[in-house]
Amino acid sequence: MSNIKISGTVVKAESRFTPQGKQVLEIGLSLYTGGSKEDGYKKSVWVNVAAWEELAVSNDSLKKGDHITVTGQVKEPRTYKKEGIDYPAGLEVTAYEITIGDEFRKSNDSETEEQFQKTISHAVKGIAEYGN
Repeated sequence: MSNIKISGTVVKAESRFTPQGKQVLEIGLSLYTGGSKEDGYKKSVWVNVAAWEELAVSNDSLKKGDHITVTGQVKEPRTYKKEGIDYPAGLEVTAYEITIGDEFRKSNDSETEEQFQKTISHAVKGIAEYGN
């Protein structure tokens, strides 16, 4: 499987325990794909993130609206059937590091907004192609 580093906004963060007693934090992450308030936003890309045990415990306070950067391993996406055809359900990531904030913005403060949007668009295009 492939490793990935993504930054987005938490839309859901739910902690639960497996029957074996292991804690898992399930995070729904929305990735910005461009646009503006004036021109209208483009559709977001959704990523399901799972953080296990110590990482789940240390990030248990995450809430909707928090901006985070996740480094982790891409999992094979689950599928759903529609009219007898299997479709990928979306990108899933098992996290091994979560940091608060957008590390991409912090690492290159001199980058222009236009360059940043091109970088994000390129990453989103790759994610979208992965799902096809």
